[in-house]
Amino acid sequence: MNDPLAERTPAAGRGNHAIFVLVTLLYWSSMYVYVPVLSPYLEHIGASYSMVGVVLGSYGLTQILLRLPIGIASDRMKRRKPYIVLGVLTIALGCVCFVFGEQVGWALLGRIMTGVGASTWSAYTVMYASMYRP
Repeated sequence: MNDPLAERTPAAGRGNHAIFVLVTLLYWSSMYVYVPVLSPYLEHIGASYSMVGVVLGSYGLTQILLRLPIGIASDRMKRRKPYIVLGVLTIALGCVCFVFGEQVGWALLGRIMTGVGASTWSAYTVMYASMYRP
């Protein structure tokens, strides 16, 4: 007889599951904590409305260009961790770009880098599903 609880038992250990949850929380917070003040900040440092749009839009455009190819590459390799590590590193670099100074170019580079990191989200979802037995 099938035990319905056995199907929900993590295939990965609790420690791995906890690390995954922590990394995911850091992943999302590092991309979105500053977003509510990004547009006014860009105006404050002298960006035109057009440039504010370019900076804000670069995040989504980067994902449009990279999310599908990264997902396909992750599927072909049958490995998710390298892409998750790549995502975390690029988001960290993106955040460092915002620290460098009050220049629109750094903000643009930072937002592109966080877009690259956000493009790795498909690897997160597949890895999370693989943490449970079929």
